Amino acid sequence: METDIHAYILKEFDKNYHPDSIYYLLKRAGFSWITSRSKHSK
Repeated sequence: METDIHAYILKEFDKNYHPDSIYYLLKRAGFSWITSRSKHSK
């Protein structure tokens, strides 16, 4: 997922950020990282 976001930023804004800084950029822009709960195996 983070590689998709990284590629999007590079394509749309012509900016190359280190993948580790993507979360920081999203947080500064007001976004939050939301994931679904994993499903129980039973």
